[in-house]
Amino acid sequence: MNADPELRAGRPGTSLPQGAARGPASPQPPPGGRGADDVAERYRRAVEPAVRGIAGVVASVVFFAAAGAVGGRAGVAIASVWVAVAGTYCLANFRHCRETHCAVTGPGWALAALLGFAAAATPGAALSWYRVTAEAVVFVVVLAAGYGLEHLVAARTGRRALPGREDLHAQDR
Repeated sequence: MNADPELRAGRPGTSLPQGAARGPASPQPPPGGRGADDVAERYRRAVEPAVRGIAGVVASVVFFAAAGAVGGRAGVAIASVWVAVAGTYCLANFRHCRETHCAVTGPGWALAALLGFAAAATPGAALSWYRVTAEAVVFVVVLAAGYGLEHLVAARTGRRALPGREDLHAQDR
């Protein structure tokens, strides 16, 4: 008799190799190669050590300081790189575990980065108001809005994550 509960339940062909785990921490990859979920998860795991906690604060200070030292269009491009990395991480992290602040910081920082890249690339003075200082202020305002919303959600529900993936919250891993 086979010990695999899924095979006993009448779902042949769904067993895993011996020793492999099943569950939220190890989802099965989609058939036929890497899907969007796999790419997002790989990016999230690779970038996470640089954007969370004190490392994220240090990286932000370093990128914005370097951008300020360079100044002008090149400076806003440097700042935009960091804002894009952080925003893309938050989008992938929200997809993964639904942390409330990522619902704000992901799209907010992604849009701020796009505006920064546009300001760096647009000739003339049309976007001259969006420089390193403006991008840094937007970064902090979006961060405060994201964590402010998370605080309100936590006060009301007792959870920091929106419904759907609470078991995968980054702080609980």
